[in-house]
Amino acid sequence: MSSLSPQNLLAYSLQITLLISAGGGLLWLLRLRNPAVRLACFQLILVTCLVLPFLQIWNTRPEPRYGWVSFPTGAIATVRTAISPLEASHPFPWRGAVTFVLATGIGGRLIWIMLGLWSLRRYRRRFRGSVSIPPIGIPVRAQIFISDNVDGPITFGLRRPLILLPHEFEAMDSQSQEAILCHELIHVRRKDWLLNLLEELVLAVLWFEPAIWWLISEIRLAREPVVDRGAMHRIGSRDIYVDVLLQAARVQKPVRLAPVNSFLGRGYLVRRVASLVQSSTISRRRVIYSLAVVLGGAAFATRMAVALFPISSEVHAQQISANPIQVESGGDHLLHRAGLEYPRWVIEKQISGLVIVEISIDDRGFVADAHVVSGPQELRRAVLRSVLNWQYDPQNQPPGTVEVAIRFSLPTTLQTRAPVLSESPARRFSFVNEERTEMKPMMENTDLAEKGQLTGKVVEIRTHGAAERMGLRLPIQLGDAISADSVLNLQTYLRSIDKRLLVGLGTNANGEISVHVFTGHPGPKGQP
Repeated sequence: MSSLSPQNLLAYSLQITLLISAGGGLLWLLRLRNPAVRLACFQLILVTCLVLPFLQIWNTRPEPRYGWVSFPTGAIATVRTAISPLEASHPFPWRGAVTFVLATGIGGRLIWIMLGLWSLRRYRRRFRGSVSIPPIGIPVRAQIFISDNVDGPITFGLRRPLILLPHEFEAMDSQSQEAILCHELIHVRRKDWLLNLLEELVLAVLWFEPAIWWLISEIRLAREPVVDRGAMHRIGSRDIYVDVLLQAARVQKPVRLAPVNSFLGRGYLVRRVASLVQSSTISRRRVIYSLAVVLGGAAFATRMAVALFPISSEVHAQQISANPIQVESGGDHLLHRAGLEYPRWVIEKQISGLVIVEISIDDRGFVADAHVVSGPQELRRAVLRSVLNWQYDPQNQPPGTVEVAIRFSLPTTLQTRAPVLSESPARRFSFVNEERTEMKPMMENTDLAEKGQLTGKVVEIRTHGAAERMGLRLPIQLGDAISADSVLNLQTYLRSIDKRLLVGLGTNANGEISVHVFTGHPGPKGQP
């Protein structure tokens, strides 16, 4: 769950604005005038805006008194920020103020909706006559009444839809009556009142976002021509339908309180008439092409919005504070990762940030070279010392250059020891700990392998203690088969480097082998 902070609200607002601007711009460039296509595209953009918080690449920027802030661009830049003692001692309660303003706006909009629903309830009880539905061929059930409380046709209700018509309806000719009833019954069949109510709820929650107001107004504007075309085809005359629109516009006042489907919608009379008069025939091929372009553009805009204006997560921030050192990228396919310490003196200086390192991997998975691209100077040496002792799986990680990003976040709790990133990622073979590795069973497995009584596929290669600092290039790789000859070659190589080096073999339930290299000094339990 993301935190409700001014920064997050601003980021979300900018994400929505960017996405809506991109979608609207694409529709304008494609010259899409077909109301049905425009309606589908605008509704897709609205749904994407609503699910944006769930599509975040969670960003957790530390908020120390002095810290490093990284910007998620291709070239990582770092900026030193400081908070004055006055700000630290008397901070303005931004979170409380933002929450109050948001709650006030949402509460006001919800009260407006409740008053509208109450007025609809009053309309339902006050009518003076019913109207029979002529045989116009729209298979829906709806109650139709004449009411003196409305100035134009309105439709509302889901389970028991109701159409209220003004008293002027009785004086209209039969064709005009049929046009109005067709329009309202199509609204009932499409369940547009429910969509209208949901849109009002979205406006209530996101009342502070102008782009959402524009988007929903465009959705409603596109919806009305879709219904207009359906009604016009039912009566079979465009001229009659346009005359009905103009006639209703002279007498109908806009409905400003009740959330209803009104015959004149939101007053977009000119654009609705223009949509009926202009030809907007579009081929199926162009429809598919346009939808594909809009979908692709929306996906790209979403990715850019999330990357440019990330939202931070308190839950994720707590996870990072519990583990102040995290490898954000470049840690895939690691076989061995040397320990990495967050120096205590660096923490005391309140320094944190993202260190970007470019490493070169050889054909055996070892890091042959590394240099820091960006990051706090105080953290670079520790990172370099660690990554130069990393080893990747050569079967899954091809030789070449890889960018590694390691984030240091200031711990929120007081720790007596400096935070340390563990020496190795999660392994298939678990041991008591690094200092007390059970070597005796592994040495026995080595003896069996020398006699040809133990074979299997190598799935892990590890070095322990002083052996890992020797930069060994073992004559065995992941995926190789253990045999008497391969074990002999490995032992010969190790003795040529240092006579104290020993080989241990671990096994698992699948018969897979893990190769371990130790230094031959007495262990705490009498191991070699």
